[in-house]
Amino acid sequence: MMLKQSSCFKCVGYCNNCNFEQTGNCCLASPPEEIIICNCGITLLSFIDNQVKNYFYSQIFRNQNGYFLKERSHGSKGWIEFFEETFMTNNIFNIEFGLIQIIEGKKIVRVSVCFCGSGKKYRKCHKKSYDILSKLSLEHIHYFLHSLRETNEYKIAVHHRNQLKIR
Repeated sequence: MMLKQSSCFKCVGYCNNCNFEQTGNCCLASPPEEIIICNCGITLLSFIDNQVKNYFYSQIFRNQNGYFLKERSHGSKGWIEFFEETFMTNNIFNIEFGLIQIIEGKKIVRVSVCFCGSGKKYRKCHKKSYDILSKLSLEHIHYFLHSLRETNEYKIAVHHRNQLKIR
């Protein structure tokens, strides 16, 4: 399955900047974040306020300080960083588990213990993450889960986990 690239954030022209590609695409958000924004409805004003202003602020910050402020990586690493931020973990297996929970569509009661194993109530732990990511279609979640499992980051984590099991 191929993820269709959204034209929601397509820019016109080419800029000699590391956030613009020759195709005219501009890195303003990771693919899952872009899909969520577009699925929730986007207006020109909200696009300018929430994406364009942040982009230009980051460019000014980079020009003044020599590095970007809070910029995600490009490619699969960037959308993994989005999931890390959303799930509040850098454990790739917790991200995988969270995506599976959304796919399974189990209605989680707010006062239940959170699925992540923290022991906290769901409403105080991952409810917001679940609410944000459930705005993705199941097709998109399946795609990102499959793609996550194909990344080098995931393969390295599996290798490390298997090495720990051997010991």
